[in-house]
Amino acid sequence: MNVMKSCSRRILLWNLVFFTMMALMVVFAGYAGWRFLFSALPLPVLQDASARQPEFQAGFDQIQPWIDYAGHFFIPLTGAVFFLLALIFWLILRRSVAKAINRFGVDVETKAEKTKATREQKTKAAMPAGYPEPADAGADARESEADQQARMQRLYLHLLSVFQREGRLIDFFAEDLTPYDDAQIGVAVRNIHENCSKTLQKYLKPKAVIEKQEGEEILVPKNFDTDAIKLTGNIAGEPPFKGILRHKGWQAGRIELPVLNPGHNPRVISPAEVEIL
Repeated sequence: MNVMKSCSRRILLWNLVFFTMMALMVVFAGYAGWRFLFSALPLPVLQDASARQPEFQAGFDQIQPWIDYAGHFFIPLTGAVFFLLALIFWLILRRSVAKAINRFGVDVETKAEKTKATREQKTKAAMPAGYPEPADAGADARESEADQQARMQRLYLHLLSVFQREGRLIDFFAEDLTPYDDAQIGVAVRNIHENCSKTLQKYLKPKAVIEKQEGEEILVPKNFDTDAIKLTGNIAGEPPFKGILRHKGWQAGRIELPVLNPGHNPRVISPAEVEIL
């Protein structure tokens, strides 16, 4: 469960931070207490007293190994204890959060899920009216990435088929222009240009992304759309940027393509025409 994984990681992180701070405080307090103890009872004084009193020497010899152990193992032992406490506390909190989610039905979207949902909304908004949408049969039947890619490719071919039907665009590109002179090509291009231009205005009605003259100095705002504006030249630092408009760009003013037949072969751009005798 994505929500549980996200909560579990955050709980573990904060547990480690909290218990690390606690361990540092304990180590600092132990070090300060150690310094205070030996400042009140300096080691030379203890050694001198033990030399004059044999029974004191015996007691000092017994505690000396413990003092050495404390000096060597106090910090790693403290770290290990608090790390173990952090793991135990994390398991307890993780179990409690899991019970709360299951009990109250908490529905929280992770960042990846929100990004995916936003991308799907943009893809859906970019599709023309009449474009067939897949039936939503629940989370287990959602389209795969390959299916979405195939649908988008079909849409591109559908747009190309519209230009072929209205303006014979593919016929022009597929034609070998070598045998023709410039005048003949110019006449053909004029006709194709006129028909394709009408098709553009009819179905897409393109308009400029930036309504300014090319070559004019403009200011690119801070939160600009990276899909709508492409930066070139000396790009350094953070926006806003000052630059020269080299191309005003194009965007669809509307998308009103003819309805795509769902049963149509998506690879066929324009069918062959056969006149029956």
